[in-house]
Amino acid sequence: MYKHEEIATEITDGGVLYSDTVHLDGMQGYYSNKNRRQAILIDARLTYSEKAVVAAEELGHHKTSSGDIIQDRNSIESCRQEEQALRWAVERLIHPEDFIGAFKSGVRNRYECAEFFGVSMDFLDQAVRIYRARYGYSLKVNNEYELIFIPYFMVHRILP
Repeated sequence: MYKHEEIATEITDGGVLYSDTVHLDGMQGYYSNKNRRQAILIDARLTYSEKAVVAAEELGHHKTSSGDIIQDRNSIESCRQEEQALRWAVERLIHPEDFIGAFKSGVRNRYECAEFFGVSMDFLDQAVRIYRARYGYSLKVNNEYELIFIPYFMVHRILP
């Protein structure tokens, strides 16, 4: 099952209408919570990995935000809600420990990593940015591996 199908199932199981067969002009995705009718729409022209990312971000809006941010996309509150939804999507799609699984599977660069996770390169870069902001220079995982975020993202095994 593709990641975007997993997210779509999570959305519909939560009672939210979901469609990825519409053409949205100027937007990749849209979350609506008007008149107690919740819906997430994803542009049909996106790739599977883009659909997964956008669907997760829109589900992030459903889980963390309220209000209409389309009317004023540049306001501080809109930017805060976008970042909050993005952080939620990152945590839903890629946990720091998942990088270890990618490393063990032979993933050696960010392109392979994005493909391994079924996400876009831009989203992978955003995930690294978010985890860098949260953990700083590096994060040790189970005292066996270390994720290094600065200057570039790397995974290495800690030798005993």
